[in-house]
Amino acid sequence: MFTRQRITYYIVGLLLLTAALPSNAQMRVGVLGGPNVASLDMNTSNKVPQFDRTLFGAGGVLEVEMNNHLSFVAEPMIIKKGGGAIEGAAIYHFNRYYLEAPLMLKTQTRQ
Repeated sequence: MFTRQRITYYIVGLLLLTAALPSNAQMRVGVLGGPNVASLDMNTSNKVPQFDRTLFGAGGVLEVEMNNHLSFVAEPMIIKKGGGAIEGAAIYHFNRYYLEAPLMLKTQTRQ
């Protein structure tokens, strides 16, 4: 579970990483977004009908070129995931927000 303190540590770490980059490093910034199909799997004893929800996620892309062959890529994204269940006349919805922050190294093998 992401606590406020843990998210603050991640943000400070990313800021320190970008501050330590060489001054001649090239940076590319972009926007990322799209639908997220969440899959819900519940173990119920009375076979309650369940459904998945298609929700939206949005974030950004930061690519920092370290040298001619190596780049650092970060794609932080806020995603809403959820689903639901129907039991009799009651409809239950489950929604959660997540911060996904993949950090990758990108290499170029050809010139």
